[in-house]
Amino acid sequence: MTESIVNGFLLAARHELSDSLNKPTGPARPNIVRAAMDIMESEPGRPWTVSSLAEHSGASVRSLQEAFRKHLDASPMTYLGTVRLRRAHEDLRASNRFTTTVADIAKRWGFAHLGRFAASYRSMYGETPLRTLIRE
Repeated sequence: MTESIVNGFLLAARHELSDSLNKPTGPARPNIVRAAMDIMESEPGRPWTVSSLAEHSGASVRSLQEAFRKHLDASPMTYLGTVRLRRAHEDLRASNRFTTTVADIAKRWGFAHLGRFAASYRSMYGETPLRTLIRE
């Protein structure tokens, strides 16, 4: 009930986010996309392939790929890489720089090539993984 009242106030009152709230939304994500996203979010360190994601999502490989491209403008594996980078970032920020290495965290989240991990990380977060780890 409280949520309904708050939503009513947000929709009725004029504020800086009014235009965003009144903007039409895009189409809802298909069930196979949501299922694959949930799987990747719940087990990002698992060695997923597009085939295994499709199987767990109840779709064909082609259907899953097309749905991801249409609704997320990315492939399932690109999305998985983003999830893993986010988890690695969280771990780097929370870890003790004296007992943890960047390589430990990269390996934990399924990054086999440290150079590619570092390049992707820097592209997403604007700094090296080591810089994030040693920041206090």
